[in-house]
Amino acid sequence: MRELMQYSCGRRAPGLSSVHGEAQTTVRLKNRGTAVAGSHDTRSDAENFYIDVRRELLENGKQIRGKAWHETVPRDNL
Repeated sequence: MRELMQYSCGRRAPGLSSVHGEAQTTVRLKNRGTAVAGSHDTRSDAENFYIDVRRELLENGKQIRGKAWHETVPRDNL
């Protein structure tokens, strides 16, 4: 299993922040190796959060399934 998280936030403009994450879990069997991998990126500005997520299933290093999501979420500035 492997995981990575990176955060970024500016002192002068904390509304312009981001987070990047990656994870992978690998299972090795007799004749094949499988892995589930994913990544996400979230960033923001003064009005919205922008979210990108990707997941994939690998067999012997080749992608056999994958999906990606992209969404913009308005900030709830109460």
